[in-house]
Amino acid sequence: MDSIENRLPKESMQDLMDDYLTMLQVHSGCAANTLAAYRRDLRKLVDFFQQEGLTDLQSLTKPLWVEFLGSLKKSGLSSSSIARCLAAVRGFYKHVAASQGNSGLEGVLKGTPKQWV
Repeated sequence: MDSIENRLPKESMQDLMDDYLTMLQVHSGCAANTLAAYRRDLRKLVDFFQQEGLTDLQSLTKPLWVEFLGSLKKSGLSSSSIARCLAAVRGFYKHVAASQGNSGLEGVLKGTPKQWV
């Protein structure tokens, strides 16, 4: 698959995250603490991408999504922290999909094992 840089030449993953967090701050009025937590949560996703060798947002398949969710659970995060992380990641994917005109990005993120949150 193409790397993020190949498909989105002017925007790195960090740029996309910053754009999403700015949008939340400006348009949604998110509190500073919420934005800081979302930034940490999205960093978990970036770390997972690096660990798995993923370079493209579309490379997050359903099995990898489940693996990411499992890694959050195994890390000892509380249910509310996992739920917030899921909200941050889903919102990020939705934002990128809308801004890049790629509705296929969100599909893999549907569904969460209820016992994990």
